Amino acid sequence: MPNLIPGPEATAIGRWLWEHRWLVLGLAVLFTVPRIWYLYTFEPTDIDLGIYHGLSASLADGRGFYSDVLKRDHLAEHWNPVMFGFALLYKLWPNAYWLMLGQAAAATATVLGLVWIAERAMQPLAPSRKRLAWWGLLLLFVIYRPFCSAWWFSFQPMIIGAPFVAWAMVFLHLGRMRSLAIAVAVLLTTREAAALTAFGLAWYAWQVAGRPRAAIAIAIAAAGTAALVFGVVMPWAQQGQTWGHSKRIGPLELPLLKLEYLGGLLWKAGLLPLLAPRIAIAALPAIALQLVVNNPNQLSGGFHYNAQLSVFLLAASAVGLVRVLQWQPAAEHWRWLPVSATSGMLVLAAATSDILPLRKFMSALNSREWVASHALHADLDAAMMAEGLGPETTLAADIFLGPHLCARPKYYSLDGAGTDRMLARVPEGVPVVVRTAWWAGQVARLPHLVPMVRQRHDAGGILVLERTQVPLPPSLLAPAPTR
Repeated sequence: MPNLIPGPEATAIGRWLWEHRWLVLGLAVLFTVPRIWYLYTFEPTDIDLGIYHGLSASLADGRGFYSDVLKRDHLAEHWNPVMFGFALLYKLWPNAYWLMLGQAAAATATVLGLVWIAERAMQPLAPSRKRLAWWGLLLLFVIYRPFCSAWWFSFQPMIIGAPFVAWAMVFLHLGRMRSLAIAVAVLLTTREAAALTAFGLAWYAWQVAGRPRAAIAIAIAAAGTAALVFGVVMPWAQQGQTWGHSKRIGPLELPLLKLEYLGGLLWKAGLLPLLAPRIAIAALPAIALQLVVNNPNQLSGGFHYNAQLSVFLLAASAVGLVRVLQWQPAAEHWRWLPVSATSGMLVLAAATSDILPLRKFMSALNSREWVASHALHADLDAAMMAEGLGPETTLAADIFLGPHLCARPKYYSLDGAGTDRMLARVPEGVPVVVRTAWWAGQVARLPHLVPMVRQRHDAGGILVLERTQVPLPPSLLAPAPTR
């Protein structure tokens, strides 16, 4: 089976990265600054950033995979051993900014891997057409909504697996089997669904890179991991309970939304994946998972669900674009068609996708947001210091403060959808730290919250409350809302 991506086998990745150092720097800034802004301005919540922030701290402290936000073993919910890597960083500094930097690094590394593949595919092109393809594909890589939404969404390890997909493809073309084995191993620790991505990678190894032995090895690793996770680890962690995500199975539900989802994956890439079907097929195992669920979020094109399958579709787009530019019409006066068709496909991609990283980068420069957030951080620090609430103190917090406070044992999250029930489960005397504006909104909606607490400290933007001994009605002691 021939290698469909041409290029010198002796390419030194380190030298290539140095030659593209300005691209590396530009992508790093573009993907990092909005992530720092996102956390600093109190946008994320306990769901999902707080979950993984608390999990990283728990692993760093030797408390295992127990999640204080979820109040159960995290392995009963998702397979994410990759979080051990963040746990090592949390030993240095237990802060959710590590997760933001991880997302930024993952997005940067993914685009770089795709650029490497695109450049190799472009080698037969004339210089002028090569420049058009290079800049056009770089634009596509950073605006393709199914991928960029995964970068922007509140932290999920799916995005951490994306660069390992891209660079596994690179290693396949370079014949670096040890590096490939490491990339596949890390990929399989990012999510239980990553096994489907690995099956797609096995197809790519066989049909695109022309390496059938590597394909067999990857498929065996994917099947073995899936059997271990679903046959041993999750049943053990669930302790007889049903996996919550099984309620999302509905292959015959939402048919129109599923058709729209499939169309979105293609037209947001300018229909280019259709011109390289052998590569695009690698995304099908992961796409199939989205088509058997009844969860509209997974079919929206947003969130984190498409982080890994997008890599295959973007690689297919690169090869598809090159094939358009290589087209040589028989008649001389039709020679302008390839460039026009390429431009049209890129315009379609830009018109139907999103300049999300650019928009968020400009938003991060909004000084008013920074000033307001800085004042709220100052109030939070003052309240915590005045009340002596150190990193080992058990406390509860509203869901927007969680990503800043939940890296502590026995943390209680006040889920906004059921604040009264969540507050009822906070032990008496435990401090409750909330944003003043958020608490006012909750009280207006649920006035019976007022007798449940007494005020300990008012820092302006932050309140420190405390659960009282007021008798609670049985309705508040019923099972809490599921997440």
